[in-house]
Amino acid sequence: MPENIDIDNILIGMVTVGERGQIVIPAEARKKMNIYTGERLIAVCNPNHNGIAFLKMNEMKNFVNQISSRLDGLENSLKGYSEKFDDSDNLSEVDNAK
Repeated sequence: MPENIDIDNILIGMVTVGERGQIVIPAEARKKMNIYTGERLIAVCNPNHNGIAFLKMNEMKNFVNQISSRLDGLENSLKGYSEKFDDSDNLSEVDNAK
């Protein structure tokens, strides 16, 4: 683990899975993360399938929207650049120059 991570800011409680598979998010964690009754969370697992994290739905939407807009901008920036190399006439000229 990197040295600059404070473990006290990462570990915010422990939960027990009930009979119906439910968990209760500790009050401290709900307060720290501003999680309110009825709020939707996304459950994700790590690649090894041995851990679960919960992400706020609205934060995930914001994150995806930011990525999408940045990709759109990148795509537009690269469009003119890639057209120079995608044009088959330009490739023919390069082949003829050899």
